[in-house]
Amino acid sequence: MTDFNTQDADYKRREQELKAREQDIRLRELELEIQRLEDPKTPAPEADYSPTQKHVEKPGFMQRFSRKAKLAAQFMAFAALGLGIVAIGHFIVGIAFVFLVGAVAYFVIFSGKFES
Repeated sequence: MTDFNTQDADYKRREQELKAREQDIRLRELELEIQRLEDPKTPAPEADYSPTQKHVEKPGFMQRFSRKAKLAAQFMAFAALGLGIVAIGHFIVGIAFVFLVGAVAYFVIFSGKFES
């Protein structure tokens, strides 16, 4: 591990490099400003900015809760509708089965072949 004196010297060296870079950039900016003042036709340098994004506010607790409650209600309604359809189908199949058994019994009991 490096000792504190070496770290401190490294930090100071980095800080001086950063200061030198900042001074160099500021000097270039000032030279461009002076050049633009002397010759207004000089084009401005291209901006080196990243594109910005509009701030989108997140919905509050009540908005999120109401949206989730609405989705839950829709889910429960569809589930109840599905169960209702299955129950009605079961009832109709039961009635059809009773009529089928009754029809078979009628034909077996009252058909002409078994009469004497």
